[in-house]
Amino acid sequence: MPWYERRTTSGNLLEVERYYATRDGRRVSRSANIEESDDDQKILNDVQAANRLRRILLANFSPDAGDMLVTFTASGEASRKRLDAMWKRFVEKLKAERDRQGLPELKWVKVPHCQSGRWHFHVVMSGGIEMETLQELWGKQNRISTSILNLSDNYRGLCKYLLQTEKPRKGETEGNAREQRAKFKRRWSCSRNLAKPVVKKRPISQRTVMQLPKAPKGWRLLPEWTMKTDKFGSPYVHFECVREGDAKRDTRKCPPKRGKG
Repeated sequence: MPWYERRTTSGNLLEVERYYATRDGRRVSRSANIEESDDDQKILNDVQAANRLRRILLANFSPDAGDMLVTFTASGEASRKRLDAMWKRFVEKLKAERDRQGLPELKWVKVPHCQSGRWHFHVVMSGGIEMETLQELWGKQNRISTSILNLSDNYRGLCKYLLQTEKPRKGETEGNAREQRAKFKRRWSCSRNLAKPVVKKRPISQRTVMQLPKAPKGWRLLPEWTMKTDKFGSPYVHFECVREGDAKRDTRKCPPKRGKG
């Protein structure tokens, strides 16, 4: 049956997609990627990358646990090689400090950026450590800035910020723009102990695809949902739900999105 429903659970968020597919998810061989992606494919790649990152963050980090976004910069030379070495030493010291304080195992997701030849890291990481301690572990001659995570938009804005398109800062020329991500290079790295989103897929009937979104038992439907057709003219539905009782999620009264994809 070519109609499917895919449910992705990331922490307290459930995403439901209903769509038409001629393949059922089995692996098939793919030819080598020789040419650059066209603009539409690049946009799709960016959207998919943001979605993957958002699900990882939702499955592992929460403001309730004090988890935070930290930006790490270095004084003097700020090459990628130097910052990578600094980060490795920092993580070792931070793990030891968390053990000393009896805190849970460290989790982190690191996104590198380069501006005008100088590298810095944006890191979403486990909370529980005072900023003064983080500064001491990173090095007092270097700089850090921290902020507690915000779940109001389910990390959409955060992921957009972390994976923003590279462009020069105001007043700079293109030659001083942030360094572009190398082709095929990963956009972020992470600790190995992160929980993965839970994905379940099942075949459904075409009638089910055309039904209006409805939250499963124990979940609450979020107001923004999509019902449209894909580029082949087949129906596509996407909606999201949060667990009942989670009052910190986005509850804006927004109309559903409809139209052709």
